[in-house]
Amino acid sequence: MVKLTGPNGKVVYRNIFVPALPILPPRDSISGLEMLSIPYDFDNTDCAHVFGSLGDLEGGGSSDPMLIRWEPGASIYRIFPSEFLAHVNPGEGYWVYNPEAETLVLPDDAEEVSTEDAYLIDLSEGWNQIGCPFVLPVRFQDIYVVYAGQYYSMEQAIVRNYIHPAVFNYNPATGEYEWELQVSAIRLDPFEGYWVRARNDIQLIVPPPSGLMLAAAPASDAMEVGQDGWQIELAVSGASRLCPERAFGVSTVAEEGLDRTDVPSPPAATSSGPTLQAEFVSPAHQAPPCLVDMRPTGQTEYSWYLAVTTDAPHQPIKVSWPSLAALPADMIAILEDTTSGQKLWMRTNSAYSYNSSEGGLRLLKITVRSAGSVTPVVSEVTATAAPGGSWAISYTLSAAASVQTRIRNISGVVIRHLSTDEVNSAGRNVILWNGRSDRGTAVPSGRYLVEIEARSPDTGQTGRIISTFAVMR
Repeated sequence: MVKLTGPNGKVVYRNIFVPALPILPPRDSISGLEMLSIPYDFDNTDCAHVFGSLGDLEGGGSSDPMLIRWEPGASIYRIFPSEFLAHVNPGEGYWVYNPEAETLVLPDDAEEVSTEDAYLIDLSEGWNQIGCPFVLPVRFQDIYVVYAGQYYSMEQAIVRNYIHPAVFNYNPATGEYEWELQVSAIRLDPFEGYWVRARNDIQLIVPPPSGLMLAAAPASDAMEVGQDGWQIELAVSGASRLCPERAFGVSTVAEEGLDRTDVPSPPAATSSGPTLQAEFVSPAHQAPPCLVDMRPTGQTEYSWYLAVTTDAPHQPIKVSWPSLAALPADMIAILEDTTSGQKLWMRTNSAYSYNSSEGGLRLLKITVRSAGSVTPVVSEVTATAAPGGSWAISYTLSAAASVQTRIRNISGVVIRHLSTDEVNSAGRNVILWNGRSDRGTAVPSGRYLVEIEARSPDTGQTGRIISTFAVMR
């Protein structure tokens, strides 16, 4: 940060960026992985030459380094010495597996990419690993896009769906991706690798950087993704891993399928140890998996499918949501485990947990719909003698509700609490009473009252009914 003082005491602050040096110490990494780019040209661009200070890239042992890169056309990772991954070029991103945490010292023929001219990066349709081609950072919004021979600003290219605005980097300390959707806030730094998703085969024209980084320009109206709607955040944890910042919701500017309000899920990082992934899948719209899935407003019911995958067996997996305050009061949210069939109302819970069993995929369905009738009605209460001195108390619910059942004597004193905090479905339900009081003693013959109170899991409103029945000994 440089402070400049001018006439009349006017003060201006500016950030000055020091060019990257051809030496990169390793960062803390839970898996030994980093996603890097190399902002240098070389006389010898062979990967083994450029990354030689890390060790033998073809060693093949668990303690040997590896170089990995995503091939967009094939949608697969390639490992050096693959023909696809033979040479190092500025503007490209790479996975580097560095288990011994060696410092990367570039060879003597490393030469900074000229900052006199713009640099061209080819992108294929789909996911691409890229990097800053210069030793100084560049702003993502300053990059131009070439499609079908036409030049577009980054803003124009995003609006036309040639490229998605989300830019991802990898945090080696957590083993998770981090991303930014606001284009004016994105900066490509030297040595950092990034994921970007192109909707077409395009080219990026990266302008030469300046050591003086001016304040980011505000986004124009065309780039405003808007949040006139609501969004609910989720986090998935388990197997010593955390998948934060998952979200679903609706927006006035969202469209069906992938659009700029969504955050698509990049290819998973290769790693050792247990894995955990959580992403929204939408086969009906043939959209790619997303970490944030936004839908257009105007519907009375929405469904999202959260696919949670782990290779860790018999581990507790937890899906949590800190708040549903953003959800409109006249909407309800239900989470259903499509494997176990278990359902829970998200307003009256803050998390759902399950056991991963043998590992694999668990599909969770989230339904958000209009609440409709907010007060559950209890009706058609009957009490029928059952074997062993028990009584079957049946009743009908107009809507799903959590139910509290109390047995009172004819004076109205509660002698037995039959509590079922779990949510009962709409329709006919039955609860058994063994004919004993809360103290465990058998009640004598006589007339009794059964009180059934149903509480809506969405609104908290209650419906109640009292009916009489006779106990005969």
